[in-house]
Amino acid sequence: MLAFFGLTARSKAEASQVLGKALELPMNQRRWICERARRLVATMRPAVSGGGGHDATFAVACALVHGFDLTINEAMDVMQDYNRRCEPPWSDSELFHKLQTAETWGKHDKPRGHLIGDRGGAGRADAAAGAAARKAYVPQAPVPQAKQRVDFNPAKLRELAGQWRDAVNLIWLANRSAVDPATVSPEGFLQLLYQRVESVWTGETDWGRNEALWPAMKPSAGSVDGVKFLAQPLDGRLHLNRRKQVSADKIMAGKKYQVHVVGDTDWKVLGAVRGVAGEVFTAKLDRRGEGRGTGTAMTYSRRIAEAVTSFRYIVLESDSADLQDWIGLLVQLPLRIEALYMSGGKSVHALIRVDQPTANTWDFYKENTLAPTINLLCLGGLDPKVLSAVRLTRLPNTWRGEKLQKLLYVRPAAPVQALTEVPAVRDVVEQWCGIAALGPSDADETGEGVRAVRAALEFYGPANKRCREELINFNRLCAEAGFDCGK
Repeated sequence: MLAFFGLTARSKAEASQVLGKALELPMNQRRWICERARRLVATMRPAVSGGGGHDATFAVACALVHGFDLTINEAMDVMQDYNRRCEPPWSDSELFHKLQTAETWGKHDKPRGHLIGDRGGAGRADAAAGAAARKAYVPQAPVPQAKQRVDFNPAKLRELAGQWRDAVNLIWLANRSAVDPATVSPEGFLQLLYQRVESVWTGETDWGRNEALWPAMKPSAGSVDGVKFLAQPLDGRLHLNRRKQVSADKIMAGKKYQVHVVGDTDWKVLGAVRGVAGEVFTAKLDRRGEGRGTGTAMTYSRRIAEAVTSFRYIVLESDSADLQDWIGLLVQLPLRIEALYMSGGKSVHALIRVDQPTANTWDFYKENTLAPTINLLCLGGLDPKVLSAVRLTRLPNTWRGEKLQKLLYVRPAAPVQALTEVPAVRDVVEQWCGIAALGPSDADETGEGVRAVRAALEFYGPANKRCREELINFNRLCAEAGFDCGK
């Protein structure tokens, strides 16, 4: 147990004290319960086609979500480990369905959480749990639990952030990132997280100024309002949005509408367009930028739920919390954090992988599986009302006015793991300062190397004094060598 939490002790008494302190945190209690569940499932028989595979897998699902009272998210991680031993393995949607069925089944003969036992100990409690789970028991209906939301509590958030509010900064995160954030372009970021057969919507505003569908089109590098992208991958096609209608006198200046006319409609706009029911056309504006006429039409869109091919992510952010407190809490949570990046304002967005097949399963996952995490993050100012399956977020390493929507950390296909447990894989300060100290290379005829070093030192300079000083020295060396040091 000490090893699991990365702790050490010189005696049993000290071990008990150290573990007791660690288990005071609810998140550590949950981690240990999940670990115990994982160890138990490792002893349960795998599913084999033709050999009662469904019953075996359903017994595992019941042990996880009912016996150990795990959320479906927590249980799914364990189920996927178990699935590697099954012949043939189940699909993720089949595993998800079995967990959902086990959670709502009304024939369990033991109370929810009966395998947890002593939340702190292992030993005999684990052994008893293992024996109970391996029996052929008929998995009493779950007790409905009222959803509770907690309010923003800055003092509690700071307490939970603890030592990590001061330990974690841009350098700390960059050293643990799968790729050096200073070297990742906006397109490079999308390439890391999406396949080229998928489409990703980007634009400078919510309503789509300078919108682009990557990879067919290149995203904007920046604007006064910044650059946003839709976190969920799309099919790239236009879909009729039956939930939204627009009237002829409400169209916006500068925006093109491809519409599906509802009934006979007379849009008296430039071009004197007259539509009949079912006709599709692009509405234009008159010189005053105003729409005139009568009737309504349904619009088409490339970024609605019908266009989403995978509800892959959920975006978490807080505009209320102290930045260091918010990050200090985030890095301690066992989540699949694939990216952290600045908004270009005062907040950090966290891109969390959830891999849900539909909008309904995404909502279920948010309201049930992620409920404890969301409640905890509400202490940090997270507003659960803004959590949407089709949500725009900031595109990293693009400009919002004069501020960079800076990428802090990226890790494609991230596992369920607290970032505090991720080891450093580089030292960005030593790396870039060491290169800069050598000065520009005579072989760098295009100046590309000089620009890369300068960009990295400028990227990390706000968080590190040595990078700022080395940038000054590097610019001097470039000037002496005749290199253009302009941006």
